[in-house]
Amino acid sequence: GVKFFDFEFAGWDDPAKAASDFVLQPRVQARLQISPLLAALNYDTRREVQLRCSVLGPLLRLKWTCIMLSVLQSERLDRLLTAHPDTNPNVLTNQRLNRAVAYLREEIHFGLH
Repeated sequence: GVKFFDFEFAGWDDPAKAASDFVLQPRVQARLQISPLLAALNYDTRREVQLRCSVLGPLLRLKWTCIMLSVLQSERLDRLLTAHPDTNPNVLTNQRLNRAVAYLREEIHFGLH
């Protein structure tokens, strides 16, 4: 079957997590349906993965929101400002807050929830 090697965590990834993360990743401009990502799986496996996606989707969406809001942690903000010293911290924080609000307002179904 289809396997996905996730170099970020250096191990095998659950296809439901990989597909959900791909669809929900905030920087992906074009929202995709999840079904093409799972099309290579046989019917029974696909149904099982889609069920797991419906459970994982809302949790992973919360994860991406927390990543966007990580700028609210002073340590994270300091690291970002060290990497980009010309950045205004108030502007950066407001951009992240606005991005998180827009992301949460966006209706994302994609068979996930």
